[in-house]
Amino acid sequence: CEMNIGALVIRVRSLSASVTTANGTASGQDASSITLDSGRISYTGLPTTDNSLRNIIIIVAVVGSVVVLGGVLAVVLVLCCTGRSNRTAPKDESDAFTIIFTDIQSSTNLWAEAPEAMGPALDHHHALIRKLCSKHRGYEVKTIGDAFMVAFKDAADAVNLSSALQFDFYNDKTWSQQIDHAYLEMDHTTTLGMKPNEKAMYSIALSNEDYIKVWNGLRVRIGIHTGFGEIKKDPVSHGYDYYGTVVNTAARTEAIAHGGQVIMTEGALLASNVPRDRIEEMGPMMLRGVPDPVQMYQLTTIPNRVFPPLRVEKAQEDVNADLCSTKGSSQQSTRSHSTNVPPAVLHQRTNIKNTLSVMIAVMAEKKKGDWLRELCKEWRVHARGVSSTRGGTVSASVDSAASAKDTMIESLSTKLAPVLAKRVASTFGRHDTLQSSTQRSYSKLNSPSAFSGGEVTRQGFPLGGGTVLLDGVAQCTSTTGSVGADG
Repeated sequence: CEMNIGALVIRVRSLSASVTTANGTASGQDASSITLDSGRISYTGLPTTDNSLRNIIIIVAVVGSVVVLGGVLAVVLVLCCTGRSNRTAPKDESDAFTIIFTDIQSSTNLWAEAPEAMGPALDHHHALIRKLCSKHRGYEVKTIGDAFMVAFKDAADAVNLSSALQFDFYNDKTWSQQIDHAYLEMDHTTTLGMKPNEKAMYSIALSNEDYIKVWNGLRVRIGIHTGFGEIKKDPVSHGYDYYGTVVNTAARTEAIAHGGQVIMTEGALLASNVPRDRIEEMGPMMLRGVPDPVQMYQLTTIPNRVFPPLRVEKAQEDVNADLCSTKGSSQQSTRSHSTNVPPAVLHQRTNIKNTLSVMIAVMAEKKKGDWLRELCKEWRVHARGVSSTRGGTVSASVDSAASAKDTMIESLSTKLAPVLAKRVASTFGRHDTLQSSTQRSYSKLNSPSAFSGGEVTRQGFPLGGGTVLLDGVAQCTSTTGSVGADG
């Protein structure tokens, strides 16, 4: 027998037959020859061989493989047409997300000094970063030349990727020595005329033995920032992109770093819970396009690496504990109405102002006012220009969003300061003890990481409530006691 199904031919090798005739019954095992008792009936069937069954199995296997392969290719084609996987992409604007930017130090000069080495090095650079993005749940937003923009739902993943990148690049043995020679030549040119202590911060000051302990191959700088921003999906590429202050701050943070260095903002630090022994405080920095100073930290990666001062674009005159102080006119207005206010209350008022300013610094601009208005509603603070309706909603009717935020911060600090001062004084026993203890630990107070008590949500920022300790006195060292979680 023979059946044709498309290109598939099925052949039957043998057939068992039973034939009934008037003269009796006969049977035969070969389809090409059936013998009856009354004579012989000859039937010419298809040619048969001993390998026919094996050939059928091979044909069926080949056809099955072709079908499976075709299915796989169809799936791949569909994925290519509909865009890349967006599984790890931050998609909800109500959640904070983390952005990192990476860039190769002096890539333009490297192309000029070592063009033959830079081609393979750049390909390897891209492959290493994409491998790390897959491992640490990073979403590659875009590449701009040799720079990467990567988004994360979890700030800890961003920190882990940044640290792993420095170690993987350093431990890679495929970098051409031309790259290190080019970096040393650039450092030599940069340090001409520098004093010995200034020159010591550059790799040119190291011996060959010390150099290979801290440097190898391409030097990539990284900036990390966490906050809120706008999220949009591109209708053509079907990928997500990110906009707002969070992106600008991350880009400017990367811009002030050196090759091989990881710099993160306070927002990224608080969101990622990096252990304090892995970071070095760099102080508040002015960034181009960012109105307020941003507190910066360096993430420790390769041991014993030393870097020059950050490449800040504008020096910050005052680096005291008042990270985001109010404008002079507001301060003078406060002083003019504070002649009869106890010093402890004034102290707490200043702490609350600084605390609220730090907390809103990591938020998108449109979220700052909403969050402060929610605090005013929670604490029943009636700020000038802030009113509540019967439905319980709070709205601001002021000429400027910035002045509205200043007004709400001023009103919140004015109302909360006496309550906080009284609670702290009752815990410490005396106002003078409070004053001295808080002054000794003042550098710890102006950070949300010092908060204790209350409901803590969204990256660890307190969102209001009667038990939130806005001052962070729990971090103070005092022989007379400490503030508990109840505030």
